[in-house]
Amino acid sequence: MLAVSWGVGKPRRYPFTNAHRIVFIAGHLPLDCPSHCATGQEAQGLSGFTRPSHFDYDIVVIGGGSAGLVTSYIASAVNAKVALVEKHKMGGDCLNTGCVPSKALIRAARAAHEIRNAPRFGVTASEPMIDFAQVMGHVQQAISDIEPHDSVERYQSLGVEVYQEHATLISPWEIRVGDKTLNTRHVVLATGARPRIPPLPGIEGAPVLTSETLWSLTDLPKRLVVLGGGAIGCELSQSFARLGSQVTLVEGVANYWGARTQKSVN
Repeated sequence: MLAVSWGVGKPRRYPFTNAHRIVFIAGHLPLDCPSHCATGQEAQGLSGFTRPSHFDYDIVVIGGGSAGLVTSYIASAVNAKVALVEKHKMGGDCLNTGCVPSKALIRAARAAHEIRNAPRFGVTASEPMIDFAQVMGHVQQAISDIEPHDSVERYQSLGVEVYQEHATLISPWEIRVGDKTLNTRHVVLATGARPRIPPLPGIEGAPVLTSETLWSLTDLPKRLVVLGGGAIGCELSQSFARLGSQVTLVEGVANYWGARTQKSVN
């Protein structure tokens, strides 16, 4: 079985002030900013659009993951009129396929590891018996426990208008959401990223998992190859190894972990 943990795209961060109307598009610079910081290219990019005479919202946030939820929460807290658009699951990968399930899996794996290492502390214990279906039930319960905090109902109670639709940016101030067109002063694209399956020879016929789909497993894989030595790849590798899988972790960058450690220290 093959697990892929490669991601594509990283959001950039820009200062958000009253003088800025920021549009995040695939990591590029804002489309609009004050005259003292606007470049000729950015100004030219706005020249073909007509600014609406009124706005339905102060901010429209596209993407209901951790970044989109925090943005919506803070904007609503300062009395901005906010719309949040999410076509899939509220909470994004952090709640559904990332932070929450991975930390729940890590905790279960650590319990097995502690039992195996108990004799070093003078505690006698036998080899732990892993009920993997129950482990994954624990993971799903962790998601369910936190889910209400990221729910549509909670954000509606905060004053955020939530649209569970596909969004299309059609101008710097207009977003098509379903059959509606929303006008807004500011747009934040917080659409996240997804795992990328590399075009390796023979991979088409392999039972490939990604960091999004492996959470549906109910049987512990006997052998697992993890492609990608970032945080997600390392977490999954260690957890599945501690639970009893034979794991091989593959990273294509030479001295990847040493370089990351050195960068963190510096």
